[in-house]
Amino acid sequence: MKFIITIILIYLIVVNSFAQNAFSTYQIKEQFDAHEKVIVGYPTYHYLNSTRTDSSSINHLGDRMPYVLESYIKMYETTKDKAYLIRFIHHAIGMQEERGAPDSDIDVGSQYSFSNYMYHNGLICWAFAHFVHLVKMEEPALNTLALPPNIILYNSFGFYGSNQWNTYGAFAEWLRIRTEETLDYFTYEAGYWADDTRCYIPEYELSKVKTARAQSVNQQAGFACALFYLGLTDPNTDYLHKAAEIAKAYKGIVIDQGCKQKKNGKWKVSGTAPRLVTVTLSSNNSYIWKSAGWRIEHCGERHGDKPDDYEDLAHGIQTLIFPMAIHNKLESNDVMLFDDTDMERYSNTFSENVFGQYSGSCPNIHGGVDGDDVIAYRINDKGVHDYDGLNNSNMLQAALAWMHFYKFNPATPPYDVYSIIMNLYDCRFKNNRSAIDVGQSYYGLSEVVKAQWEKECNDLILYNRKVVYNQDFFAKGNLTVAPAQITDANYTASSFADPIITDQKFTVEAGTNVKMRAGTKIILKHGFHAKQGSNFRAYIDPSLNVCNSQVAAKRDLEYEEIPSNKENEQSNDTTLITLNQNTEDRIQETEEKTTTFKIYPNPSNGTFNIEMRGERSEASKASIKIMNLLGQTIYKSEIKSAHQQIDLSAHPIGIYILHLQTENEIITRKIIKE
Repeated sequence: MKFIITIILIYLIVVNSFAQNAFSTYQIKEQFDAHEKVIVGYPTYHYLNSTRTDSSSINHLGDRMPYVLESYIKMYETTKDKAYLIRFIHHAIGMQEERGAPDSDIDVGSQYSFSNYMYHNGLICWAFAHFVHLVKMEEPALNTLALPPNIILYNSFGFYGSNQWNTYGAFAEWLRIRTEETLDYFTYEAGYWADDTRCYIPEYELSKVKTARAQSVNQQAGFACALFYLGLTDPNTDYLHKAAEIAKAYKGIVIDQGCKQKKNGKWKVSGTAPRLVTVTLSSNNSYIWKSAGWRIEHCGERHGDKPDDYEDLAHGIQTLIFPMAIHNKLESNDVMLFDDTDMERYSNTFSENVFGQYSGSCPNIHGGVDGDDVIAYRINDKGVHDYDGLNNSNMLQAALAWMHFYKFNPATPPYDVYSIIMNLYDCRFKNNRSAIDVGQSYYGLSEVVKAQWEKECNDLILYNRKVVYNQDFFAKGNLTVAPAQITDANYTASSFADPIITDQKFTVEAGTNVKMRAGTKIILKHGFHAKQGSNFRAYIDPSLNVCNSQVAAKRDLEYEEIPSNKENEQSNDTTLITLNQNTEDRIQETEEKTTTFKIYPNPSNGTFNIEMRGERSEASKASIKIMNLLGQTIYKSEIKSAHQQIDLSAHPIGIYILHLQTENEIITRKIIKE
């Protein structure tokens, strides 16, 4: 028995559309998927291939992987492809293994934390808490949605036992508890934000609190995000209060150390003095801020021969993950802590300061949030983190993550945030994947995908995949399934989505519901399989279409024959088809190179003639089945000669789907009765 695709024809008046931009042709989403194998590694970590005691492994775990996890959330929000959530869960479980056993007597560096740094813990808690908030608050349908039963999603590392989660919500709840363990330690036991005056640990108290190393605003941004997300989800008013206090400290005043120079020229602490710390509003309506943020400023930084500089681009975007998270969502005393005005000023930071005009078609990128190219920080009178020079490679990567602010930027193309970063992607990253080699730049790539899908008429290409859980794929333009046309070396060995397969096939497994929507065209190429027992729907949705500048009054579907083979026949596959939109009321019959039979007249008043050609005219086994758009079979017949007539005069006027099946292939045509 053959499984039949349900095809829905939608008629809709389209009144708003705009011309397609050149940026829409960039396959950024496909690059993101392919590049994951290089930058992350799967199922093991490219970053985490050493033991937990190795410092570089810990740094990568806490400094890079959170951005990878956030990129998965961003990609899910953009595409609604649950493969990204599954990726998140796999890596989150592995990171819990690296974290250590919660019931052990080991010190905090391995018990409740991913390292001794609150900074590293805060970033990981940011990603974990965001996932919890997504599942439980933003998309509550995920809370009760079953996890794929045939994908291993349980923790097998021993100290958590054989804990298994049946739903996304069950995993999110487990992750919430693990995350709150870490937050509560740093908040209450270690003393960060134990009260409203302690947003940092002063230098002279470092010896008293072994975990007190994160003092800069950028190093507490992840911590603040986690307080906000879990404060909303649990709910926890104390978490939200502390998040609000951190937000106010972004533009606040703290008591800072005074400094006194000793006889040997060294500086030492001498009392305290108030100091304005975080952002400064520049004359071009942009925010700039010091790298120290509102952490204690070392005397050597303030008075040394190479003093503390303005924030660089990479640490700058880390500072901004908190304002981005709470934008228009968190108030204090009826005042929105970060509103649209703040977002515009941050966007101006990029377009007015960071952007350094074009060299040809390629934008120049300054390294500092103030437009400086000489950046050097000092810690304990030692120079670290030197990011000198225009178009520094680290700063170029970091620039991608600033795409978030394109919506708030008043500049006009090509000097707006969107155009600048898209042109930067074009000239620096589109054909140079090795230029993206850290978690933050990979996260930035997901921001670029999101912006492209929001602004452009995006296409979507799906490659090798075994679909074992419900999915809803969509594209404003063309949606193509092309498992047999993979040329990218990163795709040939395996697929992106779980379960990993090596065959060049796209298979919709039995028991799954898969919907494909496109504004222009859906193309299912050779290698596509929708198995019996699956529910596959493909249709043109003009509401997605923002591609054509001409108004289309009606959408029709066309079908392009793509022969299947015996292997497909034995696998209970569906016919392979192309769906696209036609602005005319009728489909004009055309001669396709692959066409080997003819249906005429089409449209007709109910009587259709079928003419077999070539080898098919001598086929001993051939049959015809005709279905209406509800998937109901209205006509079946064996073909006994090269010419045959079909009578549909007893059936209503409308569109029908004709399937011609021979011993070796299936061909689909649309026929119209007038």
